Amino acid sequence: LAEWLPSLMPLVLMVGNESLVVILAGSIAISAMLLPGVSGSFLLLTMGLYGTIMGAIRSFDLGIIMLFGMGCIIGLALSSRLLSWLLRRYHGATLQLLLGFIVGSLPVLWPWRELLRYQLGPDGQMIPLDYRYLLPSDYAVLTGASAQVTGVITLMVVGALLVVALNRRAATHAQHHSTDNRSIDR
Repeated sequence: LAEWLPSLMPLVLMVGNESLVVILAGSIAISAMLLPGVSGSFLLLTMGLYGTIMGAIRSFDLGIIMLFGMGCIIGLALSSRLLSWLLRRYHGATLQLLLGFIVGSLPVLWPWRELLRYQLGPDGQMIPLDYRYLLPSDYAVLTGASAQVTGVITLMVVGALLVVALNRRAATHAQHHSTDNRSIDR
């Protein structure tokens, strides 16, 4: 997705309508936020519009903000309906796709990495282009800082336990709720 999207933008820019581009960017960014492991900000960055949108927010440019907001509303309405339809019709395949997004985004979450290439954004900020993923011990040697493996593993276990607890609570609640409905039907 990250490689394909920038190739789409020249087609959008050929339309020559800045308003349409901002609306489309809002639709794409908000749609990405409905999907696990996909960042709306990252997609704006790949489309070359992150600086434009952030600049509009900083300078309170209501024209661009309203166009972007309109795109967000359109994108949210369309993509949530599409996702709902996909889950109803193709539940298993849709869940597999969402799991693929999550697994595919895991390298972005890997905490021990070295920045190899970057470009400067419109405001002088570094935009990472390429990383080298490191083992915790290599990270500690390279940076001279602790890899904080204990903290990372602790947070990972706490997160996993929280997911399991929430899943069990939801299952218990659903079972209790269905039992209540059966007693009402009698």
